[in-house]
Amino acid sequence: MTHDDDVLTPTQIDAWLQRAYRPTRSLSTMLSELAASLMHHLPLQALGVATLEVGGFRLRRSAGGLELDSLGATPDPGIDGGTAASPHAGVQDVAPLTYAGVCIGQLSLHWQSGLDASPMPAAGRAHLCARLARLIHRHRVQDWCRPRARATNLLIGVSAALFRFEQFVERAAGSDLPVLLSGEFGTEKSWAAAAIHVGSRRRSGPWVEVHCAHPLEGPEAWLRRAQGGTLFLNGIDELPMPLQLDLLGRWLSLSRPHTTDETPQEGAASVRLMACTTADLREPGAPRVLRALRAELDVLSAEIPAVRERRSDLRFLIEATLDRLDPACGASVDPALLQACQTYDWPENLSELARTVAQLATLADGPVIGPDDVARHAPWLLGPAAGTSEGTIKGTAPGAKAAGWQTVQIASAHPEPSDQAAPTGEPAEGPVGGPLRPLSPSGGSGPTAAPRSAAHWVSIVLERQHRILDTLHAGLRRALLFLSDHYAEPVSLTELSEHAHVSASHLTFLFRNSLGLSFKSFLLCLRIHTAQQLLRDSPLRITEVAMRAGFADLSHFERCFRRAVGQSARDYRRAMSTPP
Repeated sequence: MTHDDDVLTPTQIDAWLQRAYRPTRSLSTMLSELAASLMHHLPLQALGVATLEVGGFRLRRSAGGLELDSLGATPDPGIDGGTAASPHAGVQDVAPLTYAGVCIGQLSLHWQSGLDASPMPAAGRAHLCARLARLIHRHRVQDWCRPRARATNLLIGVSAALFRFEQFVERAAGSDLPVLLSGEFGTEKSWAAAAIHVGSRRRSGPWVEVHCAHPLEGPEAWLRRAQGGTLFLNGIDELPMPLQLDLLGRWLSLSRPHTTDETPQEGAASVRLMACTTADLREPGAPRVLRALRAELDVLSAEIPAVRERRSDLRFLIEATLDRLDPACGASVDPALLQACQTYDWPENLSELARTVAQLATLADGPVIGPDDVARHAPWLLGPAAGTSEGTIKGTAPGAKAAGWQTVQIASAHPEPSDQAAPTGEPAEGPVGGPLRPLSPSGGSGPTAAPRSAAHWVSIVLERQHRILDTLHAGLRRALLFLSDHYAEPVSLTELSEHAHVSASHLTFLFRNSLGLSFKSFLLCLRIHTAQQLLRDSPLRITEVAMRAGFADLSHFERCFRRAVGQSARDYRRAMSTPP
């Protein structure tokens, strides 16, 4: 009688969404295309969707196929399922589309009365309504962000991991409890916070977002401006400790009940508190957040899924990125590009994906990004064994050839050095992980390195390449900028963490996770690089070179230089001065 057994279980509806979902379409177009796909599988005479804010549509069967009728926005959404949908008497089933307990639209199904049951059983219909309501809410969030000049893009994807997270967002939106969001760099933490606010009863109230790495004003002003709305602490793990203490004190003061002889004040109940972090604050070694403040925040908590946990969304994410770059391009994704992206882990998540796709789209030889373009401009997507493009030296970062050296990837398996104030020239004993090789006079290539080799990071830091530095965790970025000016001075991990406004243990984690090196190994790379430049470009004696590069002891410098470069400083200078 119907095709229930083929398409109408929740799992099968999700599989259908995977096939029919097109994120580059407008909301009305995307919904109508989804409905048309569904009507091809069900014996429906008409299917309609209406929303409170963007209107709706009705699809109905006719002799010529499916016909689309547009509906305007209505404060009381409804679909006329009477004889206008079909010349025959029929049955109509109307279901609300609700988000966080609030009706935001309506789904209407119309079928012939001769069927002995609904073409869409209750479980399938409820699952479909939930999915449609969340897709609609994504566009509500985007529309809310646009006039506020926020960079939050539309949430993209229909993976199981993303659906599970959206379920949390919806339930959190129906509550006033504090929320703590965690996720890796480049995940949709800001979108999630905005989605909770937009879906809550505070939507029309103030939205106060504090960027904790560089906060303006103070907790008193934040709480005052957020009365009746939401206070969002973006990067709570980067908030300086004095401001954490101040915020905690004021929050607890607002939360406590007032006695009858006190003047009534606006309380904490009139402010929704949300925060996000790139670290799990409950893990040992996590950045320091006051335990009492964390307890106030960590009531409703969730982790945003990383890109590698939702690889089935990659095609949609790439299409959306290409569409933002050039809406006229058609957003076609070459299978070679998709395969390369699906095998890569995307440590910087959406931020790295958007940069990589933009780079490939700009530098590609034609309108479609092919395998040759990926191999030439983004070889790291193909793995460490990928070849190099013509004119590119393997393992050499931009600017490294001019410096006269190249590196292999620094190993990350060494024990963490102790947190002691290292005298100048004592960054680390033991191997750094790979030698810094001098370029041969012929310019031959050395070992292949990952795209973020030690040489690459040294160039980025010394040249202050903010396009890349700004993608890093704010604490690590501050640490690297400090090192770019003070690497030749005695620097301890404790001192550096104070300048970075993060704990020493968390800074250690950031170095390892983002650069693949320990702090002291990277400091040694900076000093060796400086020594190489001085040996090549200046007539200074080797003792003076060692001191200017940050080494207080000549014998220690000689040992470190030979271990890193593979030859003595004297031999290196001689090789660099020999004409090719």
